[in-house]
Amino acid sequence: MVLPVTRAGRAATLQALLRPTGRVVGWLPFGVGAGVGLAMAGAASRLFDKLGPADAATLLRMAAVCGALGAAFLLDDPAVRTTRVVAVGRGARLGVRLALVVPVLALWWGAALAIVGSALTAPARLPVGALTVEAAALVCGALAVAAGTVRGAESGRAGPVAAPVVVFGVVVAFQLPYGWALIVPPGDARWTDAHQRWGVLVGVGLAGLWWAGREPVRDRAARLLRAVTR
Repeated sequence: MVLPVTRAGRAATLQALLRPTGRVVGWLPFGVGAGVGLAMAGAASRLFDKLGPADAATLLRMAAVCGALGAAFLLDDPAVRTTRVVAVGRGARLGVRLALVVPVLALWWGAALAIVGSALTAPARLPVGALTVEAAALVCGALAVAAGTVRGAESGRAGPVAAPVVVFGVVVAFQLPYGWALIVPPGDARWTDAHQRWGVLVGVGLAGLWWAGREPVRDRAARLLRAVTR
């Protein structure tokens, strides 16, 4: 059987992959992690009569860590050995998964912002953009480690590797020296510098995802051979 290698064939294959990919994505671990984070943030925000920006930032950071731990399982791919023979590359298959999970991640973070923001004492304002960068760095890091693990592991089980890396990264963030701090309260003189570093970490995570979607040389050669001999 000749595998489709035309643009239309690849598009049809990607569309056909959406539904089966959606069934094997690790929604349950993510749902547990995100749900625990949202529940903790919601319960804690109701316990305090006055929720200031520093407390709100702490609650959102807790929710972000829990969500990132769940996101570490979103790219688990038990069928990784069989999907290598489809007519689309590794990057395209990873793109299909990200197309499914990114909207869910956006909804989760929007819910976290809404829950905590609704309990914020007026006229205090929540630094939404900066805290979103922090959450994006954690999630991108978790996904990058997971994607890299799937790339190198025959089992396709990435979560058990990526989740501890997230925990380790958070612990390190709390131990950084004063001048390199990442976890700072709103209004701190280090706030801008800290979030520039968070932005760099987002870029590192995205670069890791790009690398994980790259085809190994042997796979690229195999695809080129199929294209030439079809």
